[in-house]
Amino acid sequence: YAAVVEKYYGEKLGCKVETLYLTKKPYPQGELERIVLGSNIIYVGGGNTLQMMKVWRKFNMHQILEKAERKGIVLSGLSAGGICWFKFGNSDSLKSANKNAKTIKVSGLNLVPGLFCPHYNVEKFRKQELKEMLRGTKLKSIALDNCTAIHIKGSEFKILKSKRDAKAYLAYWRNNKYFQDELIAKKFSPIFW
Repeated sequence: YAAVVEKYYGEKLGCKVETLYLTKKPYPQGELERIVLGSNIIYVGGGNTLQMMKVWRKFNMHQILEKAERKGIVLSGLSAGGICWFKFGNSDSLKSANKNAKTIKVSGLNLVPGLFCPHYNVEKFRKQELKEMLRGTKLKSIALDNCTAIHIKGSEFKILKSKRDAKAYLAYWRNNKYFQDELIAKKFSPIFW
Protein backbone atom coordinates (compact mmCIF):
# COMPACT_ATOMS: atom_id res chain seq x y z
CA TYR A 1 0.00 0.00 0.00
CA ALA A 2 2.77 2.43 0.92
CA ALA A 3 4.60 1.54 -2.31
CA VAL A 4 1.54 2.54 -4.35
CA VAL A 5 1.30 5.91 -2.57
CA GLU A 6 5.04 6.50 -2.96
CA LYS A 7 4.92 5.63 -6.66
CA TYR A 8 1.88 7.76 -7.46
CA TYR A 9 2.74 10.86 -5.41
CA GLY A 10 6.51 10.56 -5.71
CA GLU A 11 7.12 9.36 -9.26
CA LYS A 12 3.97 10.55 -11.02
CA LEU A 13 3.34 13.86 -9.23
CA GLY A 14 6.93 14.66 -8.22
CA CYS A 15 6.28 15.03 -4.49
CA LYS A 16 8.84 14.17 -1.86
CA VAL A 17 7.21 11.26 -0.03
CA GLU A 18 8.36 9.97 3.33
CA THR A 19 6.59 6.97 4.83
CA LEU A 20 6.59 6.45 8.58
CA TYR A 21 6.76 2.84 9.76
CA LEU A 22 6.16 3.30 13.47
CA THR A 23 6.02 -0.40 14.33
CA LYS A 24 8.97 -1.45 12.16
CA LYS A 25 11.61 1.25 12.54
CA PRO A 26 12.96 3.05 15.60
CA TYR A 27 12.99 6.84 15.26
CA PRO A 28 15.46 8.98 17.22
CA GLN A 29 14.01 11.47 19.70
CA GLY A 30 12.50 14.41 17.82
CA GLU A 31 12.72 12.74 14.39
CA LEU A 32 8.98 12.04 14.09
CA GLU A 33 8.10 15.62 14.98
CA ARG A 34 10.66 16.96 12.49
CA ILE A 35 9.26 14.80 9.68
CA VAL A 36 5.59 15.51 10.41
CA LEU A 37 5.92 19.24 11.06
CA GLY A 38 8.16 19.61 8.00
CA SER A 39 5.42 18.25 5.72
CA ASN A 40 2.84 20.06 3.63
CA ILE A 41 0.37 17.17 3.60
CA ILE A 42 -0.13 14.24 5.95
CA TYR A 43 -1.88 11.26 4.37
CA VAL A 44 -3.01 8.33 6.49
CA GLY A 45 -4.10 5.13 4.77
CA GLY A 46 -6.63 2.53 5.80
CA GLY A 47 -6.20 -0.34 8.19
CA ASN A 48 -6.96 -1.21 11.79
CA THR A 49 -8.02 2.08 13.42
CA LEU A 50 -7.95 0.75 16.97
CA GLN A 51 -4.41 -0.57 16.59
CA MET A 52 -3.26 2.61 14.82
CA MET A 53 -4.52 4.87 17.61
CA LYS A 54 -2.77 2.70 20.24
CA VAL A 55 0.52 2.91 18.32
CA TRP A 56 0.15 6.65 17.81
CA ARG A 57 -0.35 7.22 21.52
CA LYS A 58 2.67 5.05 22.32
CA PHE A 59 4.87 7.26 20.10
CA ASN A 60 3.07 10.54 20.97
CA MET A 61 1.99 10.89 17.34
CA HIS A 62 -1.36 12.22 18.55
CA GLN A 63 0.39 15.25 20.05
CA ILE A 64 2.57 15.76 16.97
CA LEU A 65 -0.46 15.57 14.65
CA GLU A 66 -2.33 18.08 16.82
CA LYS A 67 0.64 20.45 16.36
CA ALA A 68 0.50 19.80 12.60
CA GLU A 69 -3.18 20.78 12.56
CA ARG A 70 -2.47 24.00 14.48
CA LYS A 71 0.35 24.75 12.02
CA GLY A 72 -2.08 24.47 9.09
CA ILE A 73 -0.65 21.31 7.55
CA VAL A 74 -3.23 19.50 5.41
CA LEU A 75 -4.44 16.35 7.17
CA SER A 76 -6.01 13.68 4.98
CA GLY A 77 -6.74 10.01 4.69
CA LEU A 78 -9.18 7.28 3.85
CA SER A 79 -11.02 4.75 5.97
CA ALA A 80 -8.97 4.53 9.20
CA GLY A 81 -7.09 7.56 7.87
CA GLY A 82 -10.37 9.47 7.84
CA ILE A 83 -11.62 8.19 11.18
CA CYS A 84 -8.45 9.27 13.02
CA TRP A 85 -9.13 13.02 12.67
CA PHE A 86 -12.63 12.82 14.25
CA LYS A 87 -13.61 12.52 17.91
CA PHE A 88 -14.92 9.01 17.21
CA GLY A 89 -15.13 6.57 14.35
CA ASN A 90 -17.31 3.66 13.31
CA SER A 91 -14.56 1.07 12.93
CA ASP A 92 -14.42 -2.55 11.84
CA SER A 93 -11.12 -3.02 13.71
CA LEU A 94 -12.28 -6.25 15.35
CA LYS A 95 -13.47 -7.90 12.12
CA SER A 96 -9.95 -8.99 11.18
CA ALA A 97 -9.95 -11.32 14.20
CA ASN A 98 -13.67 -12.20 14.13
CA LYS A 99 -15.69 -11.84 10.92
CA ASN A 100 -18.92 -11.73 12.95
CA ALA A 101 -17.75 -8.85 15.17
CA LYS A 102 -19.81 -5.70 15.17
CA THR A 103 -18.27 -2.33 14.44
CA ILE A 104 -16.93 -0.48 17.45
CA LYS A 105 -16.71 3.18 18.40
CA VAL A 106 -13.02 4.09 18.33
CA SER A 107 -11.65 7.33 19.80
CA GLY A 108 -9.76 9.46 17.30
CA LEU A 109 -7.78 12.69 17.70
CA ASN A 110 -10.89 14.87 18.17
CA LEU A 111 -9.68 17.47 15.67
CA VAL A 112 -13.15 17.27 14.11
CA PRO A 113 -16.17 16.86 16.41
CA GLY A 114 -18.59 14.03 15.81
CA LEU A 115 -18.21 10.51 14.50
CA PHE A 116 -16.94 9.39 11.09
CA CYS A 117 -18.22 6.32 9.23
CA PRO A 118 -16.46 5.21 6.01
CA HIS A 119 -17.57 2.66 3.37
CA TYR A 120 -21.24 3.42 3.98
CA ASN A 121 -22.47 1.97 0.69
CA VAL A 122 -20.21 -1.05 0.25
CA GLU A 123 -20.10 -2.59 3.72
CA LYS A 124 -23.80 -3.27 4.23
CA PHE A 125 -23.46 -3.89 7.98
CA ARG A 126 -22.34 -0.28 8.52
CA LYS A 127 -25.76 1.39 8.14
CA GLN A 128 -27.52 -0.59 10.88
CA GLU A 129 -24.51 -0.65 13.16
CA LEU A 130 -24.02 3.11 12.84
CA LYS A 131 -27.70 3.65 13.65
CA GLU A 132 -27.30 1.57 16.83
CA MET A 133 -23.99 3.21 17.71
CA LEU A 134 -25.60 6.66 17.63
CA ARG A 135 -28.76 5.62 19.51
CA GLY A 136 -29.06 7.37 22.88
CA THR A 137 -26.31 9.91 22.07
CA LYS A 138 -26.28 13.48 20.82
CA LEU A 139 -23.47 12.62 18.41
CA LYS A 140 -23.75 13.46 14.74
CA SER A 141 -21.99 11.28 12.20
CA ILE A 142 -20.58 11.90 8.76
CA ALA A 143 -21.17 8.73 6.75
CA LEU A 144 -19.44 8.54 3.38
CA ASP A 145 -19.93 6.18 0.49
CA ASN A 146 -16.76 5.03 -1.24
CA CYS A 147 -15.59 7.57 -3.85
CA THR A 148 -16.82 10.44 -1.62
CA ALA A 149 -14.81 12.81 0.54
CA ILE A 150 -15.52 15.63 2.94
CA HIS A 151 -13.21 18.64 2.80
CA ILE A 152 -13.25 20.57 6.07
CA LYS A 153 -11.62 23.98 6.16
CA GLY A 154 -12.03 25.92 9.40
CA SER A 155 -15.76 26.13 10.11
CA GLU A 156 -16.81 25.20 6.56
CA PHE A 157 -17.08 22.01 4.54
CA LYS A 158 -17.79 20.74 1.06
CA ILE A 159 -18.39 17.31 -0.43
CA LEU A 160 -16.21 15.90 -3.22
CA LYS A 161 -17.11 12.89 -5.35
CA SER A 162 -15.29 10.85 -7.97
CA LYS A 163 -18.46 8.92 -8.90
CA ARG A 164 -21.78 10.57 -9.65
CA ASP A 165 -23.90 8.20 -7.54
CA ALA A 166 -21.62 8.30 -4.46
CA LYS A 167 -23.17 10.09 -1.50
CA ALA A 168 -22.40 11.66 1.85
CA TYR A 169 -24.77 11.73 4.82
CA LEU A 170 -25.26 13.39 8.16
CA ALA A 171 -26.69 10.72 10.48
CA TYR A 172 -28.14 11.43 13.93
CA TRP A 173 -31.01 10.79 16.33
CA ARG A 174 -33.44 13.53 17.33
CA ASN A 175 -36.63 13.06 19.39
CA ASN A 176 -36.32 9.25 19.16
CA LYS A 177 -36.22 9.37 15.36
CA TYR A 178 -33.20 8.47 13.23
CA PHE A 179 -32.17 10.77 10.36
CA GLN A 180 -29.83 10.25 7.41
CA ASP A 181 -29.72 13.58 5.62
CA GLU A 182 -27.82 13.60 2.35
CA LEU A 183 -25.08 16.22 2.34
CA ILE A 184 -24.82 18.11 -0.92
CA ALA A 185 -22.32 20.93 -0.70
CA LYS A 186 -20.39 21.59 -3.90
CA LYS A 187 -19.17 24.90 -2.47
CA PHE A 188 -17.92 25.55 1.03
CA SER A 189 -20.86 25.79 3.45
CA PRO A 190 -21.05 26.39 7.20
CA ILE A 191 -20.38 23.24 9.17
CA PHE A 192 -23.33 21.69 10.99
CA TRP A 193 -21.93 20.68 14.40
